[in-house]
Amino acid sequence: MRTLGLARCATLLALLGGPATCAPAGQLATCSLSAAFPPFDRVDNTLMFELPDTGGFLANGVAIQADSLEVFVRGVFQRRAEASRAVFVRPAPSDRCSDLALLSTAAEAAGGHAFDARASGWPDPAIVVDSLPTDTVP
Repeated sequence: MRTLGLARCATLLALLGGPATCAPAGQLATCSLSAAFPPFDRVDNTLMFELPDTGGFLANGVAIQADSLEVFVRGVFQRRAEASRAVFVRPAPSDRCSDLALLSTAAEAAGGHAFDARASGWPDPAIVVDSLPTDTVP
């Protein structure tokens, strides 16, 4: 059985119009993004997408319309070196397969890749805030 990447899966989902699941290459029956791989595992100029529970997309805290994703990502990527053309998604919920596929497609069309932020070692903001010392004032 051949597994399709998220970009191709998004196209098939649009054509089929029925329930289906997307899987990154090498994974079966899941809808997820992979952890960053070299050279993208050292990206520090990050475009971080969030998928809020209310729907939609946030890129570094700014709302982006679904129909503008590819143009937005392409605009960011054209100013970056090839090894820095990565977007990270936090969280990357498996119940938002079509949104993950849309982000992956936009990143690939712009010459880059989309990755799961947590799997790539990016800490969740709540964890970082909770871990700050509270007794820093004497």
